[in-house]
Amino acid sequence: MRIADWEVLHDGRGYGPADYVLAKGELRWRGRPVRPQAISRAAIMTVEGEHDDICGFGQTVAALDLCRSVPVTMRHHHLQTSVGHYGVFSGRYFAQ
Repeated sequence: MRIADWEVLHDGRGYGPADYVLAKGELRWRGRPVRPQAISRAAIMTVEGEHDDICGFGQTVAALDLCRSVPVTMRHHHLQTSVGHYGVFSGRYFAQ
């Protein structure tokens, strides 16, 4: 997937985290709407750091709610304790 395939907002900016376009159902790729609710057969796991100062608490787990056609048994959220944003996938806690 290339960045050029994602549409830009009406003012010429690219999508940014504060735009909430996915959650609002406004995200488009190659002119077609991105519909997380259409995902139904893939398992989904979200990961969040307990002390994340970049993504707010609960922001990643919200993705599970957007994919509401995925059975609950195929959705999982992991809260990594004692780590921040970067510590989720690096550092001593990641290695354990």
